[in-house]
Amino acid sequence: MRAVVVIAGLELRRRLRDRSLLILGVAAPLLLAFIISAAFGSGGGGFEATIAVADDDRSPMSSGLVEGLQQAETGPLRIVTAPGGRAARQVVEEEGAAAAIVVPTGFAAGIERGTPVPLTVIVDPSKALVGSIAEAVADGIAARIDTARLAVATAIEAGGADPAALIADAASLEPAIDIADDFGSGTNELDLGAYFGPSMAILFLFFTIGGAARSLLTERHQGTLTRVRAAPIADGQVLAGKSVAAVALGLLSVAVLWGATAVLLGADWGDPGGVVVLSIATVLAVAGVGALLAALARTDAQAEAYTTMAAFTLALLGGNFLGPGNKPALLERLALFTPNGWALRGFTELSIDGADLSGVIGPVVVLVSIGAACGAVAGLRLRRVMTA
Repeated sequence: MRAVVVIAGLELRRRLRDRSLLILGVAAPLLLAFIISAAFGSGGGGFEATIAVADDDRSPMSSGLVEGLQQAETGPLRIVTAPGGRAARQVVEEEGAAAAIVVPTGFAAGIERGTPVPLTVIVDPSKALVGSIAEAVADGIAARIDTARLAVATAIEAGGADPAALIADAASLEPAIDIADDFGSGTNELDLGAYFGPSMAILFLFFTIGGAARSLLTERHQGTLTRVRAAPIADGQVLAGKSVAAVALGLLSVAVLWGATAVLLGADWGDPGGVVVLSIATVLAVAGVGALLAALARTDAQAEAYTTMAAFTLALLGGNFLGPGNKPALLERLALFTPNGWALRGFTELSIDGADLSGVIGPVVVLVSIGAACGAVAGLRLRRVMTA
């Protein structure tokens, strides 16, 4: 154990003296987080967007639905009323609204017949995040109406009451729909700094940890690995010491960036306990992938090329450069095959959805599993590298 600590300490001191760690581990991800979050419309605070609501049905039920939407708690979302579906589309296409929810003609009649007509959602493709919120609200209303229909059917079967009156009562939107729940956390504020902070931290972890993972190849090339192995130290202890150093560097990078985004951007990453556990799991996953990439390379230059290619490929697939809710459906599915995607899912649940540690157990388990699987394969391979 003492040998592992000594090797880890030596590796940490050597890496901390390297200025590239400060650039790749702190300065670059912080700068990119600020630039990208500003490009999405926020330097770290919330944003505002408009959703239009229109009633083409003109029934008491649809009027109550629209009124409920107007009274909803919306946080940074602004609800405006359009006189009809065409006008709502115009508000989206010409007046800058992000989305519109239209109650179509025949809405109430469809519910009474037992064949509900779905709400129409119009979305500005360039504002996919708010569009997804509008779609979620429409889906929530549909689910509520289905529940109401089941309750009505039960009541009619039991007492033969008036269907129309029961439906109108059961499908009423009292209390008003809480759109803020679909939008995010209890602060009702989408904190882009809290999204892109960890997003950029994940991307640059590949470079921070990758440098430590490649040190074994560098030492073999320089001849110092032979002298280390000549000491009464097992190969496993050497690998363990370097792994501890890589994980420690990754955690240090994330911790500094967490604090820096909080101070400079006012970003709130969410529940501290959840952030700590998820950060550890993320670092372990990236450390495992980084070690595997180093193990597959024959030289440190080749390992660096593998790391760069993997870092940006996984970042693109995982959605590191896209805002929350802006990923296409295909990319959402592909992200689940990357540590980036799972880590971002966890950080999004903490910062935007207001989850605590229990809400990110799934991503944590997946990330630790990725790290363990990749690390196990890398360990077997790196032992051969050491003896080659």
